[in-house]
Amino acid sequence: MDFKMTKIFLFFGLVSSQASWALPASFKTPEIQFRFDSKHPYEVPSFVLLALETPIFSDNRKIFLRFQEWDDTEHGGIMAWDYENRARVIKFKSDQYPSDLQYDSMNDRMYFELLNTSYFSEGIFEVDSLFKTLKQKWTSVLDLFTSNLGLLSEGKQLLFRATKKDKTQTMSGLNLRTLERVDFLAGQDGSSGVDSLSWIFPPQVSANGNYISVKVRRGRPGEIGERQPDEIRVYKISLDGQLSLQRTVVDFDTDSSSDFLSFDNTPLVNSHGHLVFGAISKENRRALFFNTETSTAKIAEEGESNLINKIPYFNPGFNDADEVVFRAHGKNGENLFYSRYGKTESFILSGDSIKSDLGPAIVSADTAKDIAFYHSPQINKWGEVMFGALLKNSSSKESIGLGFFIVPRAVSSN
Repeated sequence: MDFKMTKIFLFFGLVSSQASWALPASFKTPEIQFRFDSKHPYEVPSFVLLALETPIFSDNRKIFLRFQEWDDTEHGGIMAWDYENRARVIKFKSDQYPSDLQYDSMNDRMYFELLNTSYFSEGIFEVDSLFKTLKQKWTSVLDLFTSNLGLLSEGKQLLFRATKKDKTQTMSGLNLRTLERVDFLAGQDGSSGVDSLSWIFPPQVSANGNYISVKVRRGRPGEIGERQPDEIRVYKISLDGQLSLQRTVVDFDTDSSSDFLSFDNTPLVNSHGHLVFGAISKENRRALFFNTETSTAKIAEEGESNLINKIPYFNPGFNDADEVVFRAHGKNGENLFYSRYGKTESFILSGDSIKSDLGPAIVSADTAKDIAFYHSPQINKWGEVMFGALLKNSSSKESIGLGFFIVPRAVSSN
């Protein structure tokens, strides 16, 4: 195992931002945490390019992300950041990269899978949040992991989806004490026709580790076209690791009376078993929905009002208080929105003023790609929101990179 652990101690005070917009009343002013920039990065190592995926934002305000380096796009690693103003970095060899980070807040440790350039897994690894001790937990007997690691049953099991040598898939659990693996779901050999599973999409795990949401596609192996029957499943897992199916949500190809033509690939579930998912509605418009055991409600839909014209394919942030934050396009460009209990309102907008470490800045869209934000916004159990935004200096209008902010709560959502 060839890697390099680097600890970077950074001394500074949090910079509070002064914004020109009106956040929902329960939120305080955003605080910049760090900023990626090729010229003048703020509180991140100079060799770090950017986050490769949506960072993890924990309930104790720790942030974890995968990154690439400026000088070598094949060379990357993991960065951790927290309120004590410390950045820690693990760098890997150019033929290795980490995937599917998962943070265990109860034990303050992180899990990830290490892949090589052929996308074959070198195993699942565990590291403490200070990056002092790294150890391999499990070596795969399969060819490939493909998303998503998640902690089950209060951190006792690690959930993952894997693809075997014969291209069939499993949704499996790894007992972190005994290192025994159990397959909860497995693609069948097609003997049962369309009732078998032709594809298992990346499963998601609730914050308390007791619920799983997963989209599955029915059909014979290889039948993975969009017109195959899809369903979203919600499972509850007991402390002894047993799964029980709680409910399903099906699409039009499964049941012609369904309100959904198709689903996004990764529905989210919280610790109450409630769902948030993206779908194409029966009106053939992209929308976000909130689902419980007894009802389904629309959060937002493209073109339904003047507020939202387009909803991109990024997962929203979703917490145990049923709060949702998400990216969407309005008349003025790409914005962030906040929703709870059927009320959706603007959160942060393109063109808004925000204070960065370099002084007054503007949330400014990349005109070529029409994006102002980066990855998905996240919301923790206290209702604090983390987001990444592209920034320009208010005076010079020069790009100053990608800043990551935390928006504290004036009143906790719990």
